[in-house]
Amino acid sequence: MTWTPYHAEPLLVWIVNLPLKNHLYSISAIRDKTWERINRVALKDASSAKIENGRIVLVDSTASESNIHELRYRSRLNDSVRVMGRLLENCQSTWGFTKYHNHTKPAKQLARKIIYAKKASQKESHYQKLVLLTKDNLKSLSKARHNLAISCIDGPDYGAWCAEVSYFRSLIEGVINQTQRRVFDGEKVPASEKSVTFI
Repeated sequence: MTWTPYHAEPLLVWIVNLPLKNHLYSISAIRDKTWERINRVALKDASSAKIENGRIVLVDSTASESNIHELRYRSRLNDSVRVMGRLLENCQSTWGFTKYHNHTKPAKQLARKIIYAKKASQKESHYQKLVLLTKDNLKSLSKARHNLAISCIDGPDYGAWCAEVSYFRSLIEGVINQTQRRVFDGEKVPASEKSVTFI
């Protein structure tokens, strides 16, 4: 059934008088065009009563918590260690490079300790350890790349791995630098210089 503007008021009365559990179904059954007609009738009545002229639209919105990852320096450092761990593991499984320590678990634990640290001195101490783990993994990554280069490893897998290492190395060095400036030196890092996240 197509509703004319004259059906708008009885339709609203009918919906309001339904039991609550039926409201959602009834409202969802109304088509967009009908809602538009209801809106026009309500606006026309409000305009003739000099309540509302419809020229200004007010929008009420509420901010709610989401599951989007909130980025902090602890998260960036933890992500750095995780990404380097993946690259080193890939290197080990493909070419047999084994001289590295997987710091993924300790880094995750330190990042969690930073969240729950009550004192600023405790937080800074955990950050220093996390930065050291990140730097250690970065050294292992450089060593792996150097060893593969002198072993004359070649091929598309090696090229792709090296490209990935170069890409992430610059990001990780940036994260370490930003952490040093912000956490240890108390400097405010401009948003344009911040590394956002790792994939």
